[in-house]
Amino acid sequence: MKAFNLCGFIFWLCSTVSAQFTDDFSDGNFTNNPSWQGETIVFEVLNSELHLNAPAVSDQSYLSTSSQAMDQAVWLFDVRLEFNPSASNYLDIYLSSDTSNLEAVNNGYFVRIGNTLDEVSLYKTINGIESKIIDGTDDFTDTSEVNLRIKSTRDQNGNWEIQAAKLPSTNFISMGTILDLGTGTSDFFGFLCTYTSTRSDKFYIDNISITGNPGTVSTGSTTFGDLRFTEVMADPSPSAGLPEVEYLEIKNTTTDTLVLSSFSLVNTNTTKPIPTVIIPPEHHIILTDLDDVSNFNLTGTVVGIDGFSTLANSQDSLTLLNEAGAIIDILVYKDDWHINSTKKDGGWSLELINPNLACRSATAWTSSVNGQGGTPTEINSVNDILYTPPLTNLYQTQVINAAHLRLSFSDIISYQGGNSSLENSAQSIVIDSILTSPQTIDVYLEDSIILGEVYFLSLEGFLDCASLPLNLNDIPIAIPDQASTGDIIINEILFNPRNGGIDFVELYNRSDKNIDVGSLKLANIENDLIANQEIISNSGTLTLLAKNYIAISTNNLITLEQYPNALTQNLWEINDMPSYATSEGSVLLLNPSNDVLDRLDYTEEMHFALLNDFNGVSLERIFFDAPTQDLENWHSASEVEGFATPGYKNSQALDGQNSATGPFALNLSVFSPDGDGLDDQLILDYTLNQQGYVANIQIFDIKGREVRNLVNNQLLGTEGFFTWDGLSDNKSSRIPSGLYIIYAQLFNLDGSVKGYKLPVAVTYK
Repeated sequence: MKAFNLCGFIFWLCSTVSAQFTDDFSDGNFTNNPSWQGETIVFEVLNSELHLNAPAVSDQSYLSTSSQAMDQAVWLFDVRLEFNPSASNYLDIYLSSDTSNLEAVNNGYFVRIGNTLDEVSLYKTINGIESKIIDGTDDFTDTSEVNLRIKSTRDQNGNWEIQAAKLPSTNFISMGTILDLGTGTSDFFGFLCTYTSTRSDKFYIDNISITGNPGTVSTGSTTFGDLRFTEVMADPSPSAGLPEVEYLEIKNTTTDTLVLSSFSLVNTNTTKPIPTVIIPPEHHIILTDLDDVSNFNLTGTVVGIDGFSTLANSQDSLTLLNEAGAIIDILVYKDDWHINSTKKDGGWSLELINPNLACRSATAWTSSVNGQGGTPTEINSVNDILYTPPLTNLYQTQVINAAHLRLSFSDIISYQGGNSSLENSAQSIVIDSILTSPQTIDVYLEDSIILGEVYFLSLEGFLDCASLPLNLNDIPIAIPDQASTGDIIINEILFNPRNGGIDFVELYNRSDKNIDVGSLKLANIENDLIANQEIISNSGTLTLLAKNYIAISTNNLITLEQYPNALTQNLWEINDMPSYATSEGSVLLLNPSNDVLDRLDYTEEMHFALLNDFNGVSLERIFFDAPTQDLENWHSASEVEGFATPGYKNSQALDGQNSATGPFALNLSVFSPDGDGLDDQLILDYTLNQQGYVANIQIFDIKGREVRNLVNNQLLGTEGFFTWDGLSDNKSSRIPSGLYIIYAQLFNLDGSVKGYKLPVAVTYK
């Protein structure tokens, strides 16, 4: 990390020798005192000036010499260009460089003379990427011939200034100043000429004088977690006391003073440079818009970013990058993280609960409880260094290709090394390498996995954000196939969630294939048209294994909070869901070509009539193979299961098998319609040898009194089923326990009439 210890730095500085030299080329050469290196064949000393005498082609040429000057440094030199500089003909004077070859990728600082705006400006280069940090006066070099004396200075604190005088005048004019500590050391000084064929012999340099001390020794670059987002105010209105200004808070979690130089803030896809700032250990800074800095009356540091990107109220993705472009922290927040709707509506910040942990997901954050609405530059109001969020979850396993797997996690992970394996009963595949990032693991294989086969991946040595071991054993892996109509079905829907809850739609793969559901879309119907299409995975394939479930919502944590039995590994989170009305609506599953793979038109009346409250109760499919649009194929989820079963077998699911040999058969001889999820429904299956039959089905008690007219003159297909929920005809009460007779009558247009009686017992626990 870029850090310094003040006392040690002063001692080191005082003990160093001066790094200085001069060269006026009066000795007629550039090979001694000092010795210059580079493209020496195209340079010469002409009339005591260093002169470029290159072939008449468009090219670049450079010379460099050893120089460690960086702190309390002064660079002084004369430049003469016998042309008006342009974007194709200009001169870069490297005040510092970490490599002698100035045409190669390097790190350092240089003064550019010329270019499009005819200016004298200071640039910084990091890994070969140039950025202008002092923007000199425009048109300063807009003359037919340029004859300048340049003076550059840098003190030990990183304060730079560039000055220029138009010779023969010696009156220096400041081109600008800046604080920048991005690269604190130097190995070489030099110059790089960029020219076209007509300017290849018109560059002159003279009277070079460099004084100063070697720069501060860097202890390395910042690494992930050295700085952390600890607070975000995305919606400051209406204010609870703080200025109505968006801001981010960042904390230095290390024991060193950190220098943020050439750092960047990425808001989704928009990158903004962060001005140089120094952060002592365990201190916070605030990032906000440059125009809003004056609104804060804080004892801490407030850093203004020119053009600070607006923070989205509902959700946003933020990334902090260091000078080398490496990720230092990530925050993907949602307003659902607030503890109540009042704070969600604005004026309250989200605060990180335990800044000592790497955790970044929803459970690691909550609303500020400070009466002002937030704690910018202060210790968070919810600060709890003993708090440990729930375990990090594996939420996606992708097959990028047959030899590349990717695992994505709900929070930050780390790797300490360990054994790994990928195998099934017939094959074991060698893992070539494992690469990790803050929330993903990429596994590269020596051989390819085979379509249609399921493998099991086991990884050791991974820790969650609280440094606890992750259980990554026997993770199923399969190359995904494409879905055909009937492969993936709608299996459960929650369309009227309880207070604070959210909708979800559960899908089931009833095929024998492992299917990519990531490219599929959920939708609804508006004005008789398919609308509000939402792709299930924007990040690539998402494999749903054969005979498995996936429950889709906008927030897995809320689903888990309200339905603790939900299977975490079968939950999937998307940014937006189609709206599903509480009274009635439609759920559609589409393929990438917008073909309808499945559709459910639901109403609230499909719920069990005796439920006191439908809020938070899902509708569950009974039979996988029965038509989705058959209203008899749906029932309210069991109370025993918490009124929903996201990610696992429905509480009301039946396999559709019975032992009858006639046209009618019951799934149960005794059923108990008490809503406990066990034997709650009686299923009357039928199988006919021809079409065209009409049915009447009535239910009688032991004394012959009709209690329910279940079916009246309904045209049947060749097979199907009916359900009875144990309610009487008015659906206002359950029938008493006891013995009952189901009388089913079939007739057709030929006058054939047949009757069937099936006994059943009703009991309550």
